[in-house]
Amino acid sequence: MTEFARCPRSFALKRHEGAPQLPAPWAGHGSAGHHALLDVWEANGRTHTASEVQEAFVSKFREYIAEYDQREPDRSLWLRGGRKSTDRDIADREALGIEQVANYMQYVTTEGLEPWEIDGRPAVELPFKINIGEGLFGEPIIVRGFIDALYRDVNWVPLVRDLKFGKRPAWDFQLWMYGIAVREEYDIDVEYGDFFLCKENAPTNPVELLKMPDEEVLDLVIKMDAADMIGYYNPNPGEACRTCDVQRSCKFFA
Repeated sequence: MTEFARCPRSFALKRHEGAPQLPAPWAGHGSAGHHALLDVWEANGRTHTASEVQEAFVSKFREYIAEYDQREPDRSLWLRGGRKSTDRDIADREALGIEQVANYMQYVTTEGLEPWEIDGRPAVELPFKINIGEGLFGEPIIVRGFIDALYRDVNWVPLVRDLKFGKRPAWDFQLWMYGIAVREEYDIDVEYGDFFLCKENAPTNPVELLKMPDEEVLDLVIKMDAADMIGYYNPNPGEACRTCDVQRSCKFFA
């Protein structure tokens, strides 16, 4: 939904037309950070040391970079942050990620949050699949995804959290959808969520999930599904074009 809202044309190029995607070290940075903190540390009961989690980050990040090299050997064509070279961007992101995963481990432990447990396992990378209604032609609309983390505080108040290694999202749709998914699929009355901004080593202010009615959130998805079904993929040229990984396949690239 967020991808479609940013640019329907980019969404179609990636999802339907199979346009080649330019590598971007920032994507590997974020994915490796999620792997280290969620799959390695949280999913295993926080039994790994900071150095082990950092090693997991570096190993996974380098895997992504090797994969990107296979996809596009000319690193000068990669997307990268600022005016630095791709090699400099890769080195900077590896060093930054090493620092960020250790910072998060310390922060969340001090914060007093623990992963909720579902079926005896920490509720991280929590899958969901919900039917939200009928589409334009009567077909069921199924929303699938994974929630980074469902935490609880010392009073067992639940909180959905999404880790961000880049900027804060422009809106809270992701958290709204996660709240609906947790309440419907896992029958847990979650009312709050936040984004943890690793660049700032701090969470956003808690988002009151129930302030946005569920029906309004789901209506956005239903309307996006209808637009997708009829092929409404208008471009949205602007600042987002600079970081769009299918820009070379888009004739509207600004």
